[in-house]
Amino acid sequence: MSSPDGSPYPEDNPVRVTVWNRLLRAVVAAHPGTQVLDLNRKLCPNGTFTWTVDGAQVRSDGIRLTAARSAVAGALARPGSS
Repeated sequence: MSSPDGSPYPEDNPVRVTVWNRLLRAVVAAHPGTQVLDLNRKLCPNGTFTWTVDGAQVRSDGIRLTAARSAVAGALARPGSS
């Protein structure tokens, strides 16, 4: 997703995303019993932003999940979910 002038938003900068993910994983690694729920696999098939997945809208505004997809994400976070 791009800003009105066509440039990427700072939060979408690939370097920034990579650094954030490293920090997040380091914090999780330092806290046994915690884990990262990687929704990228579910929400960005093939690593590409999309508004819909399997015919269902997943984002309400380009960032936040729709209510229905939030429920799906919550279900994925439960132990034993995949």
